[in-house]
Amino acid sequence: MAEPTLKIERDDDRTTVHVAGEIDLASAPALERRVLEAIAGGARAVTLDMSEVSFMDSTGLRSVLTIREAAVAAGGSLVLSRPSEPVRRLLDVSGLADRIQTQA
Repeated sequence: MAEPTLKIERDDDRTTVHVAGEIDLASAPALERRVLEAIAGGARAVTLDMSEVSFMDSTGLRSVLTIREAAVAAGGSLVLSRPSEPVRRLLDVSGLADRIQTQA
């Protein structure tokens, strides 16, 4: 599988990552690595725009949780913006919909 398409926009300590494609066992590490690098570089308010994610499995969910943990540890936050239906479904099925902040 190919890495997901990631477009990162940075504005001071705010970072928005536009994610497109599939987030699975093969591709989740790329997402996690890039966002953790941004957090290490000073990003605090991290937004993942998940509107163009066509598939996400439990590995992708684990990466989202790792990113959230790193953002909080750095004094910041994580928001999933416009989660696609596959992302929303995974959050619901996993019972994490109430633990991960989302915005329409």
